[in-house]
Amino acid sequence: MTLARDHLRADGLSLAQIADAVGYGSPFAFAAAFRRHHGEPPGTWRQRERTTANARLLTTHPGS
Repeated sequence: MTLARDHLRADGLSLAQIADAVGYGSPFAFAAAFRRHHGEPPGTWRQRERTTANARLLTTHPGS
């Protein structure tokens, strides 16, 4: 799941490509396992992570 998270966070790979890269036979099996592990589907997780990362880039820190 760590490798899958890395792919979701950094790559433009589809869920099917990520599923294949991390050893799942189908994107459906991967999505089900990801949801069990993280409590949300991989697409939702990816969107939230990207939104959070973008917000961090836009945030100004005092003294910077």
